[in-house]
Amino acid sequence: MPSRKNSFHHHARAGTARATVLHLPGSPAFLPIPPYVRMRTTVKHHVAGTPPPSDSSPMGAPASHPHENPGFTLMLYKHPKEGVSNLFVPLSGTLVQMAKSNRRATSKALSNQVMEYGADIFSSFVRKLLGMWYREKNIHTVLVSKKKRIDNKNGKRSLKSVDTKHEGFETDDKHFERKGVKQKKATVERLSKKQRDPELYEEETDMFDDASRNDPKSLGRRLGASLRRGESSWGVPLRVVHLDLKGAPPKMKYLQSVLPLLALSGANAILLEYEDMFPYTDTLRNLSAHNAYTLDQVRALLKTAARLHLEVIPLVQTFGHLEFALKLAEFRHLRELDAFPQEVCPSNPHTFQDLVREMVRQVMVAHPDIRYLHIGCDEVFHLGACSTCSKRRKEPRVLFTEHVSLVAGHIRAEYHGVTPLVWDDMMRRWTQDTLRDSGLGDLVEPVVWVYADDISRLIPHYVWFMYGKVFPRVWVAGAFKGAYGETAVVPDLRKSYDNHVAWLKVLHSTRAVQQFQAVVLTGWSRYDHFAVLCELLPVSIPSLILNLLLISEERKLNEAGPLPQVFHKWTNSLSCTHSRLKITHESLVQDRYQWELSSCSFPGSNMYSIMASYMSLRDRVKDMFSELTDQQGWLTPYNVRHNFSSPWRLMTSFFSFQANGEHLIRELKDFRDLVT
Repeated sequence: MPSRKNSFHHHARAGTARATVLHLPGSPAFLPIPPYVRMRTTVKHHVAGTPPPSDSSPMGAPASHPHENPGFTLMLYKHPKEGVSNLFVPLSGTLVQMAKSNRRATSKALSNQVMEYGADIFSSFVRKLLGMWYREKNIHTVLVSKKKRIDNKNGKRSLKSVDTKHEGFETDDKHFERKGVKQKKATVERLSKKQRDPELYEEETDMFDDASRNDPKSLGRRLGASLRRGESSWGVPLRVVHLDLKGAPPKMKYLQSVLPLLALSGANAILLEYEDMFPYTDTLRNLSAHNAYTLDQVRALLKTAARLHLEVIPLVQTFGHLEFALKLAEFRHLRELDAFPQEVCPSNPHTFQDLVREMVRQVMVAHPDIRYLHIGCDEVFHLGACSTCSKRRKEPRVLFTEHVSLVAGHIRAEYHGVTPLVWDDMMRRWTQDTLRDSGLGDLVEPVVWVYADDISRLIPHYVWFMYGKVFPRVWVAGAFKGAYGETAVVPDLRKSYDNHVAWLKVLHSTRAVQQFQAVVLTGWSRYDHFAVLCELLPVSIPSLILNLLLISEERKLNEAGPLPQVFHKWTNSLSCTHSRLKITHESLVQDRYQWELSSCSFPGSNMYSIMASYMSLRDRVKDMFSELTDQQGWLTPYNVRHNFSSPWRLMTSFFSFQANGEHLIRELKDFRDLVT
């Protein structure tokens, strides 16, 4: 056992540098703790390597116990004047020195270059060990052989190694001789990229270890370098989150707080369906709602998304679901049927000239750098029903093809590099020859949407074969909310989870489609512009994160079923600290809402608790009303209609419900106070 002196903090001098060193009992590691650092983690395992330096070494660390296995030594020195911290890790014969410079140091003297020889691993380990964040952009790493000695003249630590041709980058030439010139060039190239844009290369960390802080800045720091470089284990290139803004649109501040969590959970794109929340101008100014976002807010959202490496894909309805425009008097003449303000007439030239083209133009002005533009085109229920379309004597599929080709062709010609996307349901029943002859394969990419767990029943194998032959890429879409009840309050976690599990199995089993481009997680706010709201976005965050994490394990999914680690990562991502909260697929079957999630700390967790109270209140009021009006015989619709009943019976019934009713009134008041 180490002495009492070695078990606590003591100081070791090296020139003018001063460090606090901690010897952890049972470990040969001696950890220097600067005054501004608190120990939050203990070392439990050794890393095989060279033993720590002896007392006579320039590091000043005590020797390891003679009966203990060789481990490692972490030394962190802070120069009192120069403000430079050095971390030395002797590991497997290699000494890594990481020097964190102060702001006054010149960029050439301490350039932002990190050798790939384990620097990411070491910085991640030290960060977890000391509870600190070491930004790679401030780390200078030098690799030398273990035989090289550290010169301690004048209190400064320099390396007696042969300098390379790269200024500010010292190393041993023999190391490169062993590793080869090719690896050297690749390393220098990667480090050069880090110098040009250091913020994109924050140190890599376990994104699920520190889930207790879900503020945007903390979440942004926890985005690992692998996500930022596009290095991931996902087989599908894009994982897209659909944000439907046509009902209960979130405040911009809330949206910006949610985006880091989405990126952290695996999303790399967002599908923005503005509808009437986009700030249209000129002839389209009446399309915008009174609470529509401003152009500055849209730009701020795009800036946040770009910083998080979330690709933005706007969605502009161009055929069906144009209720927000066709309800207005100035666009009524564009309806397919005057009685139904749902879809535009494809045979009316003003449809494209006055409405569709201008909507696309204004959205493209606000999103100049996009690669994809979703143009809707789903659920065109009354296609070809108007008199103008009937006179043309064309089949509905031909009318559909002509309109989509007009819109998509205009986008490809006017906005180079932008690919239009369309929902696939209107083409799903076509034959392969019909679809191929339509020419849509050269203009659009389909998004196949199914929200059930029996996808093969709705999308037979021949449909995949047809899409694979006609389209170069195919997108698929499940739902994390807004698909399991027009008046739903909270997402059905089991249904949405099973839906995405089914989609992942399709991705693995379908061989006809060579390239699946994306998985879209749709989240509808209401079924159409005239419907009431379904689940709100804040209470849908658990469902969204669960399915994002599930998609992230796409390559690991097998026939054995759901992966347990998904649920562990899920609760950590939601900052669930409740020790008894252990969710599995079986528990989702038993409790599809998982109300215990209201104790977590994700953006919107307070609303999850509020909705739990609301659903309880609603069910109890329904039970009371049903008992009074259906089960008892003195307050039925007949009694009310004829104003004919027994006062004594009614008084008895009211007395029996009085205590419960007063309690409900108090709860209702508390609920109103919370939501207002």
